[in-house]
Amino acid sequence: MTNPTIIRVGQLALVAIATTYSVLILIPLFREGGFRPDFAVFWTAARMISLHSDQLYDAQAMTAAQSWLTNPANGLRPFAYPPTAMLLFRPFAALPFPVAFALWTALSLGAFAATARRRVAPLPLALSFIAPPVVLALATGQTSLLVAAAIMSAVATLERRPELAGVLLGLATALKPQVIILAPLALFAAKQGRAFLAWGATGATLVLASILCWGSQIWLDWLSSLSAFSTIVSRLALDVEGVTPLSFAKSAGLSHWPALAIQISAIIAGCTLVIWAFRRSDPLVRLVALASGSLLCAPYALMYDLAVIMPIAASLLLAGRLTGLLAGVAFTGIAGVGALPAVIAGTLTANRQPRTGTPDQ
Repeated sequence: MTNPTIIRVGQLALVAIATTYSVLILIPLFREGGFRPDFAVFWTAARMISLHSDQLYDAQAMTAAQSWLTNPANGLRPFAYPPTAMLLFRPFAALPFPVAFALWTALSLGAFAATARRRVAPLPLALSFIAPPVVLALATGQTSLLVAAAIMSAVATLERRPELAGVLLGLATALKPQVIILAPLALFAAKQGRAFLAWGATGATLVLASILCWGSQIWLDWLSSLSAFSTIVSRLALDVEGVTPLSFAKSAGLSHWPALAIQISAIIAGCTLVIWAFRRSDPLVRLVALASGSLLCAPYALMYDLAVIMPIAASLLLAGRLTGLLAGVAFTGIAGVGALPAVIAGTLTANRQPRTGTPDQ
């Protein structure tokens, strides 16, 4: 077979694998008792905080408060987001759950599609919505698509409007800090002092707003709950299903010191990648480096947190190059932590930027 034929067969195979996996993800949701979206945790927490803010980070209390949706005997469902995230979730508590969930989904979908369209052409954008990380994020009502939209917009506007980029990264950090943990390093490497100040000011403002709304004790409750959340994650075996190097180490059954060595090596690699990328001007490379580098450093992240790199993976897959098939493996969702080096390698070895959008317009 000629190379074009090999590439075409590979493209079709990878798309078929991604589609099949996405369907398998959705099937359990339609079984009795299977519909337990993560947004239900956010919505319940938003209702609880106005009445019992001291119980927000009590895993038992949070699980009991969700008995309207699921039997508490099915396992704990804690709220683990920082108090700043409640500033986003709180308005949805005024709506009935079906309406709130539909509105949340529409906002997430619209924000993700609008920002991704600036980076990729319509076809890979459409294809990204069958990628398992995106399907899972939509089906569960996760925050990943909104965070991805903020990151993509920030990288696109960093050179032209650094203050806006800093604000967007500050919002993403306040919502889900572990998936954008290298944002300040990226801004420092890019010598974007105004963006860095905007990032810090946004975070400080949101922290202050949360304290004014619910008091300082809620931050102490959150910090003290993190170790308990880690225990819950391990008990549910979610840590071995993650997409971080630490998850890989745990799934491989490695002992403490080898796992620690892998984590330290990943952190060094992630930081090095971000510094290298943000000393250059290519927004595509910057986006992949920031998203992937942060996940390399994160202690915990699940498949839906890969949503931010799915439009790029889809675009690389359709670019008609063998290196694009490497990124296509990440697109299928089956690669786990391997998705990060796959997309990084696919991006860095591309002969041209696989997009028709104009991210800096």
